[in-house]
Amino acid sequence: YLGSDRGLSFSEDGGRSFRNLNGSSLPITQFYGFDVSPFNGIVSAGSQDNSIFSYEPQSKQWSLEIRGDGYDVAYSKTKPGLAFGEYNNLAIYKTENDIAPFTIFSKGNSILGSNKKNLATHQNGNTYFADISFHVLRSNKENWEEYPLPTPHQTLAFAVSRSDSTIIYLSSYWNKLFKSIDGGKQFSDISNSLIVDGQDFSDTRIHAICISPYDANKIWISLGYLGDYTDICKQTKRVLFSQDGGHS
Repeated sequence: YLGSDRGLSFSEDGGRSFRNLNGSSLPITQFYGFDVSPFNGIVSAGSQDNSIFSYEPQSKQWSLEIRGDGYDVAYSKTKPGLAFGEYNNLAIYKTENDIAPFTIFSKGNSILGSNKKNLATHQNGNTYFADISFHVLRSNKENWEEYPLPTPHQTLAFAVSRSDSTIIYLSSYWNKLFKSIDGGKQFSDISNSLIVDGQDFSDTRIHAICISPYDANKIWISLGYLGDYTDICKQTKRVLFSQDGGHS
């Protein structure tokens, strides 16, 4: 018997061949990132060890092509069929028919692929990707733009305002919050504002960022770390909210 991040397998010939024992009752899949087509509801999701899955709601069928880990996915908000997917072979690929496999090369990553939410599309037609730099693929362009980040680590999460795409918030892998007011060309550290009820959260992981679609000054961030090392059930602030663009 062989247990791995793909489930449970069995061999009865000394390991020369294996058969999968997962069946329908042991669905071993951990999804890292997903997105939904705004045009037809098709879902694509990157998973640990099982590449990118796609689900078609009309046929209720899943499709996939195994090629290692799949990470984040982002569907175009302006072009039907177009979606971008990140793989652990240091590259972002795209599909033009909504579903996996994503086979059209788009860009190489500057670091190892990340199982974080670091790929996004926007209603302005742009596609964004963040690792140790911030990358922008403009609408109807083939080449990505790259801008350096002042972060101490790679990106953990980011969000682009729907109502004002010049406003972007981004978190570093272990701590800190950053803000851009020029569409990602430059970011400033606003971590000093992460103080709530006298508690400083600037050294805490920020796993997700959400901006109101109607007001770029309203931002929610979700924090990592449950409880503390001596009491994991201790009540912990998990979501912080700012209504003044991150000033408080």
